[in-house]
Amino acid sequence: QLVAARAKLQGADLRTDLPPQPIRLIADFEQLRQVLVNLLFNAFEAMPDGGSVTIAVSTDAANGDVIMAVSDTGAGLRPDIKQRLFDPFVSSKDAGTGLGLSISRRIIEDHGGTITARSAAGSGTVFELRLPVSGDDVVRNEESEIT
Repeated sequence: QLVAARAKLQGADLRTDLPPQPIRLIADFEQLRQVLVNLLFNAFEAMPDGGSVTIAVSTDAANGDVIMAVSDTGAGLRPDIKQRLFDPFVSSKDAGTGLGLSISRRIIEDHGGTITARSAAGSGTVFELRLPVSGDDVVRNEESEIT
C-alpha cells in the first residue's frame, strides 16, 4: 500500500512481471522488503513527471539464483554518480543521505547475493538483485515466498 500510494503521488505506473509459480527463497523478508522499497522510491523520484516502474522476478537455473530487477523510465544515472552509486553518502538528491543504496548492497551481500545497476542517459535505470535460492552463508531468518 505504501508503494502504491507513492507511485500514484508521483504519477508513476507500477508494473510487475512475475513468474506463474511462487519462488521460495530463504531470506530475511523484512530486509528484502527494505531493499525493494528503497529501490522503488528511488525509481519514483527519478521520474518527477511520471513514467513507469517495473519489478521483474525470474530464476537463473544455471546458477540457482533468483533475479529481481527494478527498472524505471527516468533520465538515467548521472555519470558522476554512476561510478560511486553504492558508496555511503553518495546521493543525487538534495534531501538524500546517500545511505539507501549502500545499506541495500550490504543486505543483499549478507544474503550471499549481488546488486548491480545499469543505466543510459535518457533511458532509465535497472537495478538487478541476484540471490541464491539457498546457501550455507545466507541469512536464514525465515523463508520468504516471492509472488
